[in-house]
Amino acid sequence: MYINFTSPPMPHLIVGGISIFRKGDRHERRAIHNTFDLIYVRSGTMYMEEEGKQFDVGKGQFLILAPDKTHAGYRHCDEDTVFSWIHFYTAGDFSFSEKPVQYMPSKMNKNKYYQKDKFYISIPQYGTLNSKYHRDMEGYLDQISQVRIDKYNQQKLFYNSAASQIDYQILFMKIISHICESSEKPQEKDLAEEICQYLKHSYAEPFNLTELAHRFSFHPAYIIRCTKSKYGYTPLQLLISIRMEEAKKLLTTTNLHVNIIAQNVGCHDTAYFSKLFKSNTGMTALEYRRREKGAVTVVFRIHRYNRCTVNHKNLCFVFCGKEAFQTFGICYVTDADLHIFGHPCGSWVALEHKTSYFLSFLQKFCGNTAARFPATPVTR
Repeated sequence: MYINFTSPPMPHLIVGGISIFRKGDRHERRAIHNTFDLIYVRSGTMYMEEEGKQFDVGKGQFLILAPDKTHAGYRHCDEDTVFSWIHFYTAGDFSFSEKPVQYMPSKMNKNKYYQKDKFYISIPQYGTLNSKYHRDMEGYLDQISQVRIDKYNQQKLFYNSAASQIDYQILFMKIISHICESSEKPQEKDLAEEICQYLKHSYAEPFNLTELAHRFSFHPAYIIRCTKSKYGYTPLQLLISIRMEEAKKLLTTTNLHVNIIAQNVGCHDTAYFSKLFKSNTGMTALEYRRREKGAVTVVFRIHRYNRCTVNHKNLCFVFCGKEAFQTFGICYVTDADLHIFGHPCGSWVALEHKTSYFLSFLQKFCGNTAARFPATPVTR
């Protein structure tokens, strides 16, 4: 449940305090007119109910009780419990909803110089504060505390204000901000996941943030905020990450040329793809393929009449016949204009294959008595 405050005006602090309950104590039954009651538990557990709905508020958790609704402890504390509390008020409207109300900022223009558009502050009614805010939260609550209720000594102590009202209101807004930030908003989570799934299915398509925002009916700034909140990336950064993962799959499962892979994942500028890939992996696409496939580089020299020379690790092997070419998946013809993948006769062609494939190829066609010739330096 969320409490949505229409602003301006902003909610403001009335008073803050701290209560110490003994084991067996229970919160009184009451309804506070026009005043919200925020409880933050520092140790132990408060067992609260509001209009019949029960909440177990443990250490590091918070609960906001609404004005004019009856609330009480529905059971006694089962251990010593310490909690801070804040009474606050708004002169504006407020409402309740299952999901937070999203603020969609409109474009600035000269007619907005002198009047602020209405916006909403959506605060979760109940939840757990992010652990990274615990120390700050307790510090802020201590600074605004002017009342101490001690059940052990049956005391209610009041303290004079130690800071200006401006300082108090600033501390109050920091507390509200931490509460808002500590709870992941379901709509933001769902939207971020929907965007991620959409990008995974359309990564090969051109990217346009405005079109993406239009598709999901949200402002581009809100789209960016959602994906950064959940994944730590903007939509474009998320898309690039998805494209690089797809490129890695193609590099390790196919023998497609890098240019083709770049186009398949939506990068039509090969130089830009290469830059992105190296930035993502720390190596070039070919280096990545070699590492992942355990590949060796086999260099062919193209000849006419069914013959090619393979240069590998300072040894030179000569193979003849169509089957040798087919083993490496190469189609060829034997006329005077022989080309392999567009390479003319007399040129060198480098192909990458797993070491095991290459060695089995040698054994199949050369056997143990294969003729070996000292390799001459290759100039390409």
